[in-house]
Amino acid sequence: MAEQAHEPATRRLIFWDVDGTLVTCGPSGREALETAPREAGGVRSVPHFPMGGKTDPQILGEMLRGAGVALARIDALIPVALAEAERVLAGWSARMGREGHVHPGVRSLLGELAGRDGVRQTLVTGNLAANAAVKVGAFGLEWFFDLPVGA
Repeated sequence: MAEQAHEPATRRLIFWDVDGTLVTCGPSGREALETAPREAGGVRSVPHFPMGGKTDPQILGEMLRGAGVALARIDALIPVALAEAERVLAGWSARMGREGHVHPGVRSLLGELAGRDGVRQTLVTGNLAANAAVKVGAFGLEWFFDLPVGA
């Protein structure tokens, strides 16, 4: 009797970015990051910087440098500013849901992929993990993702 070859089950891990790919959150994400240096570092005016393709710590570092904060203070201020941005954004989930939107086709694609055996979806983003969860949660998408696996 010939042995039958067993093919291993196909497994896929799909990585998603958040802002501009899955959802647009309106001004909340930017405003939370701009609020953080003011609260954490006493910065009066935060310069406007492009945020696309950057991590939240990178953005906050640029804001603090651009606001004239001494380089020696920035490393100590970034964790405080990150915590502040996280706190602020957590309170704005409903606002993001009102001002933002899920991009066309995203919800149906996520649902289709979630229904396939061997498929896991997660987030890989420049957002803090908690902020990414708040952003997708504002639109009821969080259950599609294995968030602890993401980055």
